[in-house]
Amino acid sequence: MREKILCLLLCMFFISSFSFVGIADEPLSNTAPYSPKIAIVHGNFRHDPIILGENAQVKISCSDEENNPLYYRIDWRDGQISEWMGPFITGEWEYFNHSYTSTGEYYVRFIARDDPNGDGDLSDGLNSSWKTTTYFIKVYDGRPPKMPLLYGPSIGTVGEAYTFTVYLGDSLDRSLQLQWDWGDGEGPQGWDSGYRSNTTKKISHMFDQSGSYEVRVRSSERLGFSFNTGQPSPWSDSVFVVITEDSTPVPMDQLDIIVLDNEIIEQEEFSITVIAGGSYVKGASVDFDGYSALTDESGAASFTAPEVEGDTVFVLSAKKQDYLSTEESIIIHNTIEEIEPFGWIFGSVYSDDGKNILGVEVCASRIGVSSSDCALTQEQDGTIYYYLLLPPGTYSLQASKTGYVTKTISKILVGDREAIQADFILEETGTPADNQDSYIDDIIEEGLVGAEIRIGKQTGSTVKYYSYETISVDIDTPTDTSIELTISAEDNTSGKIFITSIENTVFSSSELELLFDGQEIQEISVDDLATLQDSENPVYAIYQAEGEDTIVYVYVPHFSTHTITISSIIKTVSIILLFTLYAAVCVIGAMGFIRAVYGSTFRFPGRRRKE
Repeated sequence: MREKILCLLLCMFFISSFSFVGIADEPLSNTAPYSPKIAIVHGNFRHDPIILGENAQVKISCSDEENNPLYYRIDWRDGQISEWMGPFITGEWEYFNHSYTSTGEYYVRFIARDDPNGDGDLSDGLNSSWKTTTYFIKVYDGRPPKMPLLYGPSIGTVGEAYTFTVYLGDSLDRSLQLQWDWGDGEGPQGWDSGYRSNTTKKISHMFDQSGSYEVRVRSSERLGFSFNTGQPSPWSDSVFVVITEDSTPVPMDQLDIIVLDNEIIEQEEFSITVIAGGSYVKGASVDFDGYSALTDESGAASFTAPEVEGDTVFVLSAKKQDYLSTEESIIIHNTIEEIEPFGWIFGSVYSDDGKNILGVEVCASRIGVSSSDCALTQEQDGTIYYYLLLPPGTYSLQASKTGYVTKTISKILVGDREAIQADFILEETGTPADNQDSYIDDIIEEGLVGAEIRIGKQTGSTVKYYSYETISVDIDTPTDTSIELTISAEDNTSGKIFITSIENTVFSSSELELLFDGQEIQEISVDDLATLQDSENPVYAIYQAEGEDTIVYVYVPHFSTHTITISSIIKTVSIILLFTLYAAVCVIGAMGFIRAVYGSTFRFPGRRRKE
């Protein structure tokens, strides 16, 4: 028996030994891949950024301890995460492409695993950790900015600093760089960053030698931290500056453009002539529809009219060093057969003292047609006038501006190719301040008015800006008791006047109060409007006339963000008075009730009957 037991134990030992040896060469468990590596092949700040619609490319590599084939999943950080892809050889670089649908900066990441049969859960034990790129993929629009608008002096003195103003209008909100050409023979300078689109910037420059300078500027998009430059905008129109050793003005002749063709038809050649002081100007640069030409000895230049769908207005501009530049508008017709009939109404608007008024709205209403065409009187070549291009017909013409009595001219007959002059004389509405509207016209021309705000129940609220500086006015929905305006601008913006016209139907009360940033400020008379720009503190004036809109003038001497609240104070007083009367009635009623219950023997505490 003892031998049988010993034999059984030996057999069990050999069986267990055999079983252990059989699994010794198999791994006890599977481990996750090592930390992956990812790099951007195209799009990081060491390479060109990606234009929207192009493919961005990354390369990925990962290693696995057991040398298992690997599977990758990529998060492109734009809401798109790929499915598991593979298998891929461990340690090898793999390339992947992606097309983005919006601009931005994207830090791509990815994850690896070595289990092809997993359920896709990124948290299972066979996954590596997410790995993010060190450099972002920069995707930008690719379109160049619009041409900057440049303004500056025409004459100057050596050694004096002069300010050039550039407006960076653009359809996109983006970071921009500027490149200046000061016309000093050194060519365009390097790119200067730190600007935003749709803003106005002032740049100072000093000329160290006398002479004539042609100054221009262009912009381009700044692409992230790379300081790479996107496609540049066209160069701005040049500003010609004559610099002398002293401040003696240098007389300059004005260029004029004469259009020789009465009717300009699309795809046909037409000619113009440039003159100055009654003489032909040779070598003047004339720009038209993106093309330039130099005038010959007779001052002539020729262009081919572009193809148009209908009557289209184009602008010709002429410039030459030592001359004042000029512009001229022309109309190009699509074909003679397709030219629609039209005529013109033009004219000026005068005050009753003979002053030509700027900013008057003139609207032409065609009899039998509900819509109307409107234009503002504006200054061009020293003359203030309005201009309306209209189909032939009979029109009613109306001129209106705040501070003046609206006037209408009826039954104006406009024929085909016929120009009708219609002038207005407007009477002032009787403001208590002499020449108030004349002063308002002056400060609008001088750039002292920030915006004109109109508040109405029927017409709604509108804002019209008069400044090239970046000014914003937000209007909260007006109530029966108050109007709140939020005004903001850059810190260095000069003092501005804000004119608010309030329809007489907005408030039931004509008595108003005004708070500036929640505080009361000084009210001045309308007669003192002329001194507003000299004030160091915000002030306001209110003009009211029976049957007319209420006009509130607020002067803001300095900027960040300010709140202006205009309230009807009669309603507030009425509510307080009503509450007081209600409380008095309650007290009297309570006393009567007590007398009725207790009779005449009731005495209030603290009072004694006299014996």
